[in-house]
Amino acid sequence: MLQDRPYSDINYYFSLLSPWAYMGHEWFLATARNRRLPVNYKPVKLMELFSRTGGVPLKERHEARQKYRFIELQRWQMKRGIEMNMKPKFFPFDVALADKVIIASEMDPKFNPGMLILKLMRGVFCEERDMSQRDEIARILRLARLDEDALISRAQTDEIEAIYQANTDEAVEKGVFGSPTYETGGELFWGQDRIEDMNEAIEQDRTAYHVPG
Repeated sequence: MLQDRPYSDINYYFSLLSPWAYMGHEWFLATARNRRLPVNYKPVKLMELFSRTGGVPLKERHEARQKYRFIELQRWQMKRGIEMNMKPKFFPFDVALADKVIIASEMDPKFNPGMLILKLMRGVFCEERDMSQRDEIARILRLARLDEDALISRAQTDEIEAIYQANTDEAVEKGVFGSPTYETGGELFWGQDRIEDMNEAIEQDRTAYHVPG
């Protein structure tokens, strides 16, 4: 039975602010679906995650690192075969409301937010939309046939903020330091370029790798 397997579900730590999360999102969803593993969607406060784990925001990185990032984005865009604007008009942006709308949507146990996340990501990286704005988020929710007023209101509650913070704290505790990070069977896979490695680990049903004690 599913609960008896070493790889029984996947914790998905990410932020809508991350182009790498967008880059691998569809591929990740397909992997989870093919392996019949439920996903726990855990948006995190990415800038706080960076500051607490030694990371540096993009604009503060050395110019060489910023330039190389664009090379890697182009390579993976070709490999994944997705549409993507390398320099979105509204980037970076205040991602808090959009991330918290995802958390609010998860409170309905019948709703799988995977495709909603994809639509929100496409708003940023394909459609040149400012996803910090309530109206833009509401538009996506309407397209998903969701009650935008109810979800946005719920997203602004202390309860959802507490979950958002708890996701971030949990990520730091587990050793997550970037987006996206996938955790399953007790093993972390950082970056969308590790989706295939995660799939292989699940297929082999092997023991999770850990830092030696």
